[in-house]
Amino acid sequence: MIYAVSFLALQKSIIYGPIASRRLGPSLGINISSTVANVCSFDCVYCQYGPTTCHVASSEGLEDMLPSVDDVVEALAAALATIPAPAYITFSGNGEPTLHPRFPAMVEAVRSVRDERCPTAKLAVLSNASTAGDPAVRAALALLDAPIMKLDAGSAKLFAAINVPAGVRFDDVLEGLGAMDDFAVQSCFIAGAPGNADDEAVADYVRAVGAAKPSSVQIYTTDRPVARAGVQMVPRERLAAIARRVCEEAGVAADIY
Repeated sequence: MIYAVSFLALQKSIIYGPIASRRLGPSLGINISSTVANVCSFDCVYCQYGPTTCHVASSEGLEDMLPSVDDVVEALAAALATIPAPAYITFSGNGEPTLHPRFPAMVEAVRSVRDERCPTAKLAVLSNASTAGDPAVRAALALLDAPIMKLDAGSAKLFAAINVPAGVRFDDVLEGLGAMDDFAVQSCFIAGAPGNADDEAVADYVRAVGAAKPSSVQIYTTDRPVARAGVQMVPRERLAAIARRVCEEAGVAADIY
């Protein structure tokens, strides 16, 4: 399937959902990015929110666009007072959450609200791993129950073509992931130009997974409108074959979604 160029609207508030996540179950989203722009260090060709409108490696100078810790605490507490406890509370939304200049403080504050209001809920993040080389970010990620980190490519060339990073090096991402403990890798496979599901790309990817040493790998393909025309879905049987290679060659459990 080839999608036309159309995409989802940005989240318009700090809290959204709960949504029925394929990986996490009922998940309450926390958007600590802007509500008027997707602030991200990547401009992924398959992004459901369309081309990145604020393509930056750092959020320095962007604080006025982003919610404060107090804003997030107030919004989360209000939401949890009106809904059943979700399975997960997930940092996600309109961009890369770890770019927020106060991300470590955000994690601490959200943990406190969770502990007080719904201690059964787990905390997750969907991150593109661009800041995994920052020790302060890694320390904050270690406080979450489910740090889910992006890795779509096994080479600098495909990383540049698919993720289109802003001042982020592939080797630095891989090194940052290698310094983490107990995290999941989430990987989107696409066909077309660029594509990362052919044999050569998969061989490089499996080696990269082996170097990063995640606890598990989540493999999927896009099933929503995406940022670039020409991006194509990968058949489920191909995803299953990639998952088998990850298990057999990298020694890491892999599932498809």
